[in-house]
Amino acid sequence: MRGRRFLYRSCSMAQTPTARSLYKRLRETLWRFVACAGVWVLTGCSESPHLVHFSGLPPTDTLEVNFTSEGPNRREVFRFEYRPEANPSMKVWVSEVDPDPKARGRVVEIPLGGVQLSERELSGLDKLLKFYRAGPSNACTITEKVVVIRKRGDRVLGKESFTDRSCTAWIISGLTRFPQIAEKAARALNRAAER
Repeated sequence: MRGRRFLYRSCSMAQTPTARSLYKRLRETLWRFVACAGVWVLTGCSESPHLVHFSGLPPTDTLEVNFTSEGPNRREVFRFEYRPEANPSMKVWVSEVDPDPKARGRVVEIPLGGVQLSERELSGLDKLLKFYRAGPSNACTITEKVVVIRKRGDRVLGKESFTDRSCTAWIISGLTRFPQIAEKAARALNRAAER
């Protein structure tokens, strides 16, 4: 009986929250939430956890991609520029060693032109970046290096670099590889030349 009385007294002495203290706590919590949401939006977290992506890119931004593939007795170097217009398109350049012997191995950039990209191809490019971010294994003699830069005018908003030595991007369905886009641009250029 004595223990029950002590418990009752200690509970009755505890302060019960008043309307004023509840309002104060609610207001503090609300201000913290607003501050955190503001920081989240200002840092660009509302778009994507990664600033470099193809689908849903605002029309004010561009993506520049430098792609290099090296292996035994082969080397491919491409540069791409993606603009998310009404009809998303990508301009493609291939870098080759100048065949003129007087050039002494100078590298020249040859424009292959622009190609329209479908939603499936854009989605495949995002899946390719996701594959690269996962860090594929190093079990191949061919090395692909990719640098993707997101720009707004002259300002760089984000940059990611990847090295893939797995040779598995070729066999995974649903991925759009950069050489595929270069081949598409080269075919379009050849068709235009035949006309």
